Amino acid sequence: MTKYPYNLALALLVFSSSTYALPLQHNGFLLDIEPDTLKITHKNALINGGMPQTTVEKLNTSTDTAQWYWPDKQMQVTAHLENQQLRLHFQTSKQQKLDWYQLPKSVSALYLPIGEGSHVPINNPIWRQYLINEQNEIDTNYDLKLPLWSQQQNHVYSWLLITPFSNKITFSEQANQLQMSSSHLFDQFNLTQPFEVILSIGESPIDGALAYRRYLESIDEIKTLQQKFLNIPDGNKLIGASHVYIWGKGLLDQQDIKNWSGLNEYLQSPKGKSIWDALDKDAQRAFKKIKQSPLKNGNNLI
Repeated sequence: MTKYPYNLALALLVFSSSTYALPLQHNGFLLDIEPDTLKITHKNALINGGMPQTTVEKLNTSTDTAQWYWPDKQMQVTAHLENQQLRLHFQTSKQQKLDWYQLPKSVSALYLPIGEGSHVPINNPIWRQYLINEQNEIDTNYDLKLPLWSQQQNHVYSWLLITPFSNKITFSEQANQLQMSSSHLFDQFNLTQPFEVILSIGESPIDGALAYRRYLESIDEIKTLQQKFLNIPDGNKLIGASHVYIWGKGLLDQQDIKNWSGLNEYLQSPKGKSIWDALDKDAQRAFKKIKQSPLKNGNNLI
């Protein structure tokens, strides 16, 4: 039987077309990661369904860290395990979209920072249709209250997007089950910046938010109001000041108006010109019709 040198055996492993997993361990905690697919396993539970298999080169491993290179993507990848957190680091000089995450089938529920926070059972048809039809193509910086999501399996696994920009979450359906994937876009604006994700493992639905807070504390991003005022002295003037909150798709809504005739006269007067100019053409035409035919009921638009 031919005996291969260790380096040759390792090279055969790296360039093999078969899938293989690397164990990472820290303080007795163990995770397995496949460098060619980015599939991640904890206690035989698949945490990340990963991506299509790709070639791996320059594999270098230690007890808690693995580094490798994807030549097809011209991308350097580092996976580092510390306590119960796995940090993934992706760096490239090539403009591309990285489809790095796929929701495993074994997930029973999602915890999404939508609104005040949402518990989403995977097999719930109402939630499934809502996410697919109303919340698809989520921008993790704009559409989520926090740049993270969590998934319920035997434990709660939370994905913290340390790079919150240029990320998308996509929902779809397969065999009456919710599918979810996430991607990061490397473009001309962020090629000098790495894409970083932290996988945090806990037991509570709010563990993701707590892990994100701990991360912000670690980089000195949790500050008191007085500390913030050191950089923005004029911020002191906001304390006790009146605040007005405006929301909705339009400047004004029908339910906001109690006296249509009075509002109409004000808008078409010199004092109301700035608001009048902000209205779209359809709204202006509607108010002009009110002036031509005054409302019999001043409290309702009829």
